[in-house]
Amino acid sequence: MYSLLVIKNMKTLDKIVSFKAWIFRITINKCKDLLKSSIFKRVVTNSNLLTHTKSSELSPEMAIMKSGEEVFLSTCVLELPIKYREVITLYYYDELSIEEISEILKINRNTIKTRLNRARKKLKALLERWR
Repeated sequence: MYSLLVIKNMKTLDKIVSFKAWIFRITINKCKDLLKSSIFKRVVTNSNLLTHTKSSELSPEMAIMKSGEEVFLSTCVLELPIKYREVITLYYYDELSIEEISEILKINRNTIKTRLNRARKKLKALLERWR
């Protein structure tokens, strides 16, 4: 249906500055026509149906934003000094407890807590500097 409209209006192609914008405008106008049509007004939307069909997944826009934030956070973590980077990685990414990190690194538990606290502060400063 839309392709016929595009083909019919090809004679005005020389007047078109941006082909992409022209296609978008055709789509927008057709959507507006559909919203104004009587067939659309006769369709009853049931809000209960919409709440049951909502997906638990993130929208594509939110997924892109989340992945961008994760990449940014990972980059900031990699900028930390190694002794802070390793405790952050083990604690948050590998989800190990302080006791487990202490056993792996063969460092006192209190030292792990101190490094974790200092790493959080340094990471916060890095994140604020780049935002």
